[in-house]
Amino acid sequence: MVSKFAKTARTPEKDKKFLDLIAKGSTVCDACAAVGYSYNSAYLYRKADPAFDAAWDDANEAATQRMEREADRRAIEGYDKPVYHNGVEVGSERKFSDTLLIFRLKAKRPDVYRERAEVSVTVVDKIANRIKAARTREKK
Repeated sequence: MVSKFAKTARTPEKDKKFLDLIAKGSTVCDACAAVGYSYNSAYLYRKADPAFDAAWDDANEAATQRMEREADRRAIEGYDKPVYHNGVEVGSERKFSDTLLIFRLKAKRPDVYRERAEVSVTVVDKIANRIKAARTREKK
């Protein structure tokens, strides 16, 4: 059996397919398997080839934007969840993700929606207290 991570020769066609898969949200491991690159080789190619490195960054950005669009859709437009009765699908219910909406708001407007915590620290300096006590004793 041939390993799904067997190294094959690098070609522009394989690079394009690899980057397309990354842009669609594939993991590096799965994209490597699909084109026949070893995982380590892909990172060596990236390190050695500035154009490939930049294209990989662009593919990651495209994947991130795709995920953000999907998060927005699920949070704002919602999604249909099937409803079953006695094991038979009888309809659907519109669901929305409050959690995704919260995360998106925090990402878009961190100054408004970030977590806020106040920390109050009282530092007692033993030396300062001793000096104060000594001065008090001197006045008596």
